[in-house]
Amino acid sequence: MAVEWTIRHGRGSRIAWDPGIAGRRLISWLTFANYLLEDADPDTYDAITRSLGADIARLSASWRDGADGYSRLVALTALVLAGLCVAGHESQLAEHEKLLVAEVSKQVLGDGGHISRNPATIVDLLLDFLPLKQCFAARGRPLPHPIGPAISEMLAMLRHMRLGDGMLARFNGMSVAAPAELATVLAYDEMTSTATPFRRASRFVRLDRGRTVIVLDAGGPPPLAIAGDAHAGCLSFEMSSGTSMIFANGGAPGSADRDWRAIARATISHNTLVLGDVSSSVLVRDQVVEEMLGASPIEGPSKVTATVEEQAGALELTTSHDGYQKRFGLIHRRQLVLSASGQRLLGIDHIAGPKGSVRLRRDLPFSIHFHVHPDAQCRPSSSQRGAADIVLRDGEMWRLSAAGSQLSFEESMHFADSAGPRPCLQIVIRGATFGETDVRWVLEWIGPSAI
Repeated sequence: MAVEWTIRHGRGSRIAWDPGIAGRRLISWLTFANYLLEDADPDTYDAITRSLGADIARLSASWRDGADGYSRLVALTALVLAGLCVAGHESQLAEHEKLLVAEVSKQVLGDGGHISRNPATIVDLLLDFLPLKQCFAARGRPLPHPIGPAISEMLAMLRHMRLGDGMLARFNGMSVAAPAELATVLAYDEMTSTATPFRRASRFVRLDRGRTVIVLDAGGPPPLAIAGDAHAGCLSFEMSSGTSMIFANGGAPGSADRDWRAIARATISHNTLVLGDVSSSVLVRDQVVEEMLGASPIEGPSKVTATVEEQAGALELTTSHDGYQKRFGLIHRRQLVLSASGQRLLGIDHIAGPKGSVRLRRDLPFSIHFHVHPDAQCRPSSSQRGAADIVLRDGEMWRLSAAGSQLSFEESMHFADSAGPRPCLQIVIRGATFGETDVRWVLEWIGPSAI
């Protein structure tokens, strides 16, 4: 198979020699080199080793041509691995180490998040960095700083983003979960980093009390050059109880369902407030940028605030974003209070001007979305008028109610599923604001479902 590939593509093709793809191929070939070369006849051995040498030489010259972000880290990781494993390439190892260190410092944030703000990218990086760390040890060489600390912080970040069902929260391009890969990298987690509710560099908040876990996005999109997969989900959250999901964002569809991509990226597919029927981020329409990224990047909100305080065991999060300020002159502020037991969540969504109340020329519609995970069921409450009962996979029941507001049950889609997009339901609070509006809602644990 390897020899056949070298015959067909050894002279290069546009896709095969993209730096990210070439780097991934080189890592794979080096990982399985013993299998490829064991008992190989001289001609096969020479063909494979010549191809490896050509890959290394071309990648060394072209890695900068790769798309900004993850693909460059893949390419540089491959070059460092080649310097450790392939005879005759040791002389370039020091240079490639420096390049990799510089790229890691640029892309991996101080709290272990990736600059793309996509949790899946952290798993992908660790699947490369952990074997690389072992390879340095096997060669008796020190692992370049700051790769070691970055690995520890990335593992801590995965713990921060993990919900009760064991999966990572669906933000900014997080697609179909890969539980085996996540379990593989977390097996190396020595838990040396202290858990904190707010990872400030990555801008993700975790509220964790009792059996309840909430993860909220308190940041804007990544830099424009890597925002082609980013989602407009500012202030959206996901929530689990025990091992069962309650609310989940739509997530990103798999490669076979990319027709859903635009709606999956929109704010309406996230558990947050939508104002004026538009997303809180704005698509950047530029043909050159779109061709380079393969999609339209997004920008805004530009200012997102978040503070977390503990009061008598309860956790109180106060956060806001300015994604609607330029268009409507309004700010969205969200307050979440998770009780000490984890069995009650109070939410307050506040719409107002940046300096207080404003008066719009006409009322502006808003909607607050709660996308119920497809494994859960929801229905109008039989014991509380205007409320919704949510029955989880394990039989627990939670009740959502909103003071002075009418709840509606609407169709939704869950995109991040291995079987493809799955239909589900969402609970929506709809209304209109004249310039200043408060919506208070409460989600409470009721107990085992009677049905």
